[in-house]
Amino acid sequence: MRMLVSVEFADAGTKTGSHRVLVVGGCSDATAPGDIGISLEEAKTLLNALQWEYVAAQAAEITEKARRCERCGGRLQIKDWSRRKVHTLFGRVFVQAPRMISCCCTGERSRALSPLKGWLARSSQELRYQATRLGSMHSYRQAATTLHELLGVDLSFGFLGVRKAVLQAGSRLDHEPTIAHRPDLPPRAGEPTPALTFAFDGGYARCTRKGPRRNFEILTGACEKNGKIGRIRSHVRSHTARTPDCMARHSG
Repeated sequence: MRMLVSVEFADAGTKTGSHRVLVVGGCSDATAPGDIGISLEEAKTLLNALQWEYVAAQAAEITEKARRCERCGGRLQIKDWSRRKVHTLFGRVFVQAPRMISCCCTGERSRALSPLKGWLARSSQELRYQATRLGSMHSYRQAATTLHELLGVDLSFGFLGVRKAVLQAGSRLDHEPTIAHRPDLPPRAGEPTPALTFAFDGGYARCTRKGPRRNFEILTGACEKNGKIGRIRSHVRSHTARTPDCMARHSG
């Protein structure tokens, strides 16, 4: 059995209409016990093909809207095209980015315009979000491996890409401090609410010598109030201790 996949776009510039994507499945009629549904590799191939078509339709829609002059309504001419690559959650895609010649109705000298300049990026927002989410829970290499194996992210977006996404998210959070205070003690009139930021981290220390396992976990925490870091606390957690109890004991 074979499955023919096609998509249809509306109001997508030159991509409006129906487009054949790919064929999923083999030509063999023999099926093994439990051979149900599409495989992971077939799903990744399908999602990557759909991503190519969808990104191309987005680019065509943006280009078509930008080709109309806002002042006189004339249609702008395309000067040339360039090929741009973008990392997405379902693989790397290539986009044809045009450059258009500006209209002369304003009396100014013509210049080249790139309608996709503010939209195109090296990686999609959804990929950066998932990379940040996984990178905050696992190591950067493990997060990159998960993205490669399950979602088909291109191998060139490795642990360095995950690390960059996590650091960029942390930088944005540094410029957006969390305002926290006790509800039973509201700030006085005219007194600014103190900005509190809590940070916790942990790591494992593993014994490499032969013999009984002697692994343990180190938990650290710090509190920042109005830009000043308070006391930094740490705790060595054994396998018998509970994390909530450790956090409650050292949060006072």
